[in-house]
Amino acid sequence: MCFITASHMSCSVDVIFFIITLLHNISHFYFQTAFQFIFVAAAKYCVDIATHQHGCCVLQRCISHSTGEYREKLVEEISTNGLLLAQDAYGRRGKQKIFLAYGDGIRPSVFSPYVILECGDNCMKSFNVDKAEFTARNYVVQFILELKIPSATSTLVSQFQGNYVHLSSQKFSSHVVEKCLVVLNDESRSRIIRELLSATHFERLLQDPHANYVVQTALRVSEGPLHNSLIEAIESRKAISRNSPYSKRIFSQKLLKK
Repeated sequence: MCFITASHMSCSVDVIFFIITLLHNISHFYFQTAFQFIFVAAAKYCVDIATHQHGCCVLQRCISHSTGEYREKLVEEISTNGLLLAQDAYGRRGKQKIFLAYGDGIRPSVFSPYVILECGDNCMKSFNVDKAEFTARNYVVQFILELKIPSATSTLVSQFQGNYVHLSSQKFSSHVVEKCLVVLNDESRSRIIRELLSATHFERLLQDPHANYVVQTALRVSEGPLHNSLIEAIESRKAISRNSPYSKRIFSQKLLKK
């Protein structure tokens, strides 16, 4: 057996790949009983791991394999650092299988085209560092949001409130805002959209290379009076925004219907 203590759980590439291989090949039950120290170390160094380009697979496996207090502690630590991780290149999107290509409806701003990676079951199988480092981004915070653990969600949302406009305009954290719009409940979703609408220069969101995607998602998930308010806010900026290469996507889609 290879002995590793918590002090060794750094962001060394060798250690990261060792742990990924370990998590991938050892049975769920055996791992839970024999390697609990990894859960403890993962929680302690979750920020270092989450912000490492290969660390997303480590945390995903740790969360998937852990139970009880180990899982709760790991989720708590990640959630507590949610705002920090939401703005980091490697603290966000991953997990789902991604087939990427440029074209209508595909968002190319973060990912390299034609990259295929399943960050989970085949994390090592198709891992090309030069390309997969792009795909590994935007992972941890979104994964926690998808778990829909009330305490973790509440911790994340409390950090994001008042920052949605700023987060929407950033290359990486804009994906987190989109995920919030999709997975959070109606009340939280409405708060996000109202915060966006209250932006001093809402038209800048329409023209922003990243925030325009957030607005498009808001249009898709909103309903009723709030949806109508969003459409009115967009249409009132049509004259100054529609010629922007990014806001054109908003005005050209069939989303501006009350």
